[in-house]
Parts: sequence; structure tokens; C-alpha cells
Amino acid sequence: MNRNRSVVRVEALEDRLAPATVATVREAVGGAVEVLTARDQFRVDLGGGVVAGANGSFGGVRREINWDGTPDAKSSPNPLPGDFFNTTSPRGAVFQTPGAGFQVSATLASGQPVRFGNIDPTYPAEFAAFSPQRLFTPVGSTVTDVLFFVPGTATPAVVTGFGAVFADVDLASVSKLEFFDVRGRKIAEEDVPAVGGSGTFAFLGVTFTEAAVARVRITTGNTALASSVTDAPADGRDLVVLDDFLYGEPVRPVDRVVPVGAGEGTLGQVNVLQPDGTSFGTVTPFPGGFTGGVRVAAGDVNNDGVLDTVVGSGPGAATAVRVLDGRTQAVLFDTTPFEEAFTGGVFVASGDLNGDGFAEVIVTPDQGGGPRVRVFSGNGFNQLADFFGIEDPNFRGGARAAVGDLTSDGKGDLLVAAGFGGGPRLAGFEGASVAANAPVKPFADFFVFEQTLRNGVYVAAGDLNGDGFADVIAGGGPGGGPRIYAVDGKALIASVGASRIQVANFFATDDVNNRGGVRVAARDLNADGRSDIIAGDGPGAGARVRAFDSATLAADGRPPELYAVDAFADATNGVYVG
Repeated sequence: MNRNRSVVRVEALEDRLAPATVATVREAVGGAVEVLTARDQFRVDLGGGVVAGANGSFGGVRREINWDGTPDAKSSPNPLPGDFFNTTSPRGAVFQTPGAGFQVSATLASGQPVRFGNIDPTYPAEFAAFSPQRLFTPVGSTVTDVLFFVPGTATPAVVTGFGAVFADVDLASVSKLEFFDVRGRKIAEEDVPAVGGSGTFAFLGVTFTEAAVARVRITTGNTALASSVTDAPADGRDLVVLDDFLYGEPVRPVDRVVPVGAGEGTLGQVNVLQPDGTSFGTVTPFPGGFTGGVRVAAGDVNNDGVLDTVVGSGPGAATAVRVLDGRTQAVLFDTTPFEEAFTGGVFVASGDLNGDGFAEVIVTPDQGGGPRVRVFSGNGFNQLADFFGIEDPNFRGGARAAVGDLTSDGKGDLLVAAGFGGGPRLAGFEGASVAANAPVKPFADFFVFEQTLRNGVYVAAGDLNGDGFADVIAGGGPGGGPRIYAVDGKALIASVGASRIQVANFFATDDVNNRGGVRVAARDLNADGRSDIIAGDGPGAGARVRAFDSATLAADGRPPELYAVDAFADATNGVYVG
């Protein structure tokens, strides 16, 4: 029997990182021919067409493991190392089990019993091999976790789908595949179809509309292989082993959450929003009921594929900066960046300036401080740079920073904007030069808004038009209107600052008379390859966060909203977005 389903199913919001939509489910049971058809259809689902004799990678779109290339030294009765297919044979898959490890069955040529006859002599008659000659099983357990990595590295990865051939699935609703995202949340679960009799096969494969799967849990029957333990479905005992694995090419994940910090005057919380604006959860990063506001940024500081939350304290206490692990909320880094006597608060930014995969932590002071920029490495948190981002060391309005790849070289570049009391002046620095503590400007400083304004500017960077170059996004500072203005990063770099092509110019809120300014961030929320604009209310406007679809941006005019949500109930002092 061969049954294929093409479905669109969006998982419950609280269970997913990003819109994790199941695209196809392929399943089949019976003999090798029927299962072969479903397997080959699943190959097409993953990409690259139908390829026979699979045991490797295919055009960078999928990977396969059929076990037959496993050397005898790593086959029964010897254990298979769980990382064999990411180290010795790099295919980006690492196996874990609560049991005693894994075995790949022996071949006739090895002189060892085939199909796990070394474990029990009845097994060679019970199990058949789908792609001769080897099979795979966990030892002492029915559970195998498959974790994905960029092949040959320790960098966590995600795939678009996973499928496997199961041998001898007798009982329904026992064997299954469970899919998890980078934050460990289940995004899908499917039972493996069953068919009676020995020497039979089942196939189950699931693809998603985007690369979202960081881990797959495989359950093979309800009883682990062991000496004198036989398959007895009539008694409710089902022994199942595995053959071919097929999965999408492992790629580094793209995390799309947006941290939102509470404004001054309310409890200092951070609400992490999912790509559709629903809340992933809130944390209180500073103890003691701190109400000075929480400034936020997002960056993959520990290089695990998940955006971590960087928080900085607002005014009213000695400055504090912490990095919270995106998976666990554990504190990864904790520092007092400026002298204890300074209580004016800080702003934070994060991004990978040197291309090592670890996002740096950038700290600037708020009002009362100079336009100083301190940069800490994400890989060890040693200080990389300490300099004045605005060339006026006597200025005491502080500064605000952002990171984006304006030069399209694979490394983040640093933007520094003047704080309150200064003109809307913006400076840029080539990222690698900042990381080397020798900042170089790729374009001349310029004023984003009218030069006569003296409320500074909020700043973000993201590729709004999909050309591979981050664009500059500015928001009005406190005392200014909720205006958002963006200029083309590619043209800015190419002209060394002389050409500033307008990409966007609109008011983030309907109340154009509000004078709380607008805080800005950028993130590709809808996975279309463009950064979308996130805007947070300033003081007096509420605590609303709005996301705008950059695919519909015009040089002038308000684009459609992807979402608009209140991040904190009954708050009126604005929010910070990162």
C-alpha cells in the first residue's frame, strides 16, 4: 500500500519557533517496490529529482544514509559512534539515544551474523534489508534522536524534512517520527504505518515549507532488541529496526524572534515575540523590581543557531548588561560596562563583526555619557574595541548602535547614532576593523533627519530590498515624531556616503503628533529574504510593537503591517525593540 498526503498544517503557536508548516507527508508499507516509490517521491520533495544508489549528498539539497558504506570496524558486533556521520563521514547527522549506543548490522562478507544475528539468532529471519545489506538500530532502547549540524562542523543546523525506511513495523501507533525546532519545541509528529508479517517495510517522510527541523526523534517499536527477545505482535511486542535515512541539506538556522524591553516606569521585563507577534515568553533580567527600562538586542552570541537576548539597564542605577541564552534564559555574560557612578543607562546592540559565527555585544551609554562604544567578543567576551563612535568626546547625549552587513562581505558592520541632545547624526564602521580595534569608516557621517533637530536618532540595519546589502533604518528620537526613514545601503557604500537613496519614509503610528519618537529593529519575519521593519512605541504612545512588510515598501508611504501587538498590558511609557 502506498499512501501520499499533501497537507498544509500550521502547528499551535505556543509550540513553534517560526511558522513551521508541514508541506508533504509520504508514507507506504509492504514490499520493497511499494516503499521504493514513496521513498523516491520523498527525494523529489526534498529537492534534486530522483537519484538511484543514494549514499551521499545531492546537489546541496539533501543527504542520505543507507548504512552500506559503514566499515566493518564500526559495524556489528562493534558499536557505531553517534557522530560517525558528521566526523568520519560528514553528512551533518549526529545520533543520540538513552540506551547503550548504536549498531549497524554486519554483511555476509564480514563473517559476522547478518541483520543483528549477533544479538539474537532469530533476527536475520525477522528483518529484511531494504538497501542491501546493512540495517541500523539503537541498543538497549527504542529511541534514536537525530541532531543536525552543518556537515563536518559543530555548528547546529536545521533541515527541511526527514524520512526513514522502517523494517518490520507490525503494530500501529507505536513507531513514529517527532520533529523539533532549534528551541526544542515539537513542531510535528507522525505515526509510521504498520503492516503484518516478517520481512516487510514501511516508509515515512515529512517535509516542511522551510528549514525548521533541528532534531528528529525516531521511535522504533516498543521493545528494544536483546538476546532471547523475539518479535511477538500478538502479545503486543513489536521489534523494529531502520534502513535508509533521507533529509534536507543541513543549513544554519535563521531565528526570527524579536525581544521587546519594557519602557521606564514599569517592571523591567523582556517579552520575546515570535514571527507572528505572539509571545514566546517573558523574563525579568534584572533583580529587585528595577523600573528604569530595559534596552534590548538580539544576536547569536554563543553560535548555537538561536538568537540570544542582550539586555541593558535604563537610567536610575549603575549600568548593567547581560546576555540571556535564547534556549534556556541562562545568563551567558554579565558586566557593568561603565563606572559605577554613571547611572544614565545604556543601549545595546549585537551582531557578528568578524565573521567567526559568534555575535559581538556592543554597549553605548545613554544621556549623561559620551558617544563611547565598547565592543565585547561573543567568543569569550573579551573586549575588542573601546572608542568614540561620534567624533565629539565632549558630547553628553550618549549614543545608540546597530549592526548589519552594509558592505555585503558576510560580516556585520557597525552603525552609531547620536543620542538625545545631538543632531540626527549617523556614523558607520566596517565590522572587521572594529573587531580589530582599528575602526574604519566605509562612508562619511551624515544627518538622517533635519540637521536642526536635537533629539538624536534610533537606528537599525537590515536588507529591506533583498539586494544582499543591509540598509540603514532610522527612527525619530525622543521629542520627535514616530517617523521611520531608510536609505539604500548598497548605494551608500558605493558612493562613500554621497548617495543616499530613499527606501522608506513613513510614520509608524497613526498619531503623527506623538513626540515620543520610535524605536526600530529589523528581522526577516516572513522568510522572504528581506528584513522587515519592527517599530516600538516611544513614551506616551503605549507599548505597541508593529512589524511592517518590507516587500511592499515604497520610497514614501506606510507599508502593510505584518502584526501590531501590545507587548506589555496597560503600559504607556513605550518599549524598546531589538
